[in-house]
Amino acid sequence: MRGLKKKKASEYVPAKAVPISLDMITVLHAFLDSPSGVEGFSEASRMWFKAVSSFAFYGMCRINEVLTLTWKDVSLRQYRTSVVAPDEVIEYGTYALFNRKTAVAEGRDYNLHHVSKDEMAINAYMHLCNWVDYASKTKGHQWRDEDFVFPALTSISKKVLKTKDEATGCEKVSIGWGKKMSEQAFITLLNCIVRGLNRDGQ
Repeated sequence: MRGLKKKKASEYVPAKAVPISLDMITVLHAFLDSPSGVEGFSEASRMWFKAVSSFAFYGMCRINEVLTLTWKDVSLRQYRTSVVAPDEVIEYGTYALFNRKTAVAEGRDYNLHHVSKDEMAINAYMHLCNWVDYASKTKGHQWRDEDFVFPALTSISKKVLKTKDEATGCEKVSIGWGKKMSEQAFITLLNCIVRGLNRDGQ
């Protein structure tokens, strides 16, 4: 019995990923829009993170599914007449995901719609349109079919995470067009945001 107890105690239990909640993502977005967030994180990193996090939540996607999404698989600002109210025109977007763990009966194409005002943090369609407009109009990027919708962010500093420095490590983050963002880099960005949030007392 003693041997069995010892074996049971030493068994390895793998950690399980916990999905982010609507409340958590709302707090993160609110921080990025606060004076501290605006000061500590470049506009590119704030626009990018809000688009990526809302998209992952709305589409129930793994982060690597979002980071590998390409421009040819996304279509925005489409319009159709409402079935319920024929006089109403609905704006929406579509996207395609590949190599999903779970296949769906209707295929690999999905729709993006606006959500209610109390769920704005997960309004993936709005945040994605904002990100695309920012990239096109502010940064002058011309989208090509093979472009990653959410390209790599450069100049994220990991060193700051191990210090008590007031800097976030993301003040000078810029966009690495044509490069894929790694999952580890996303986690580093998320950790920087959470660290800034905690320092801000929220």
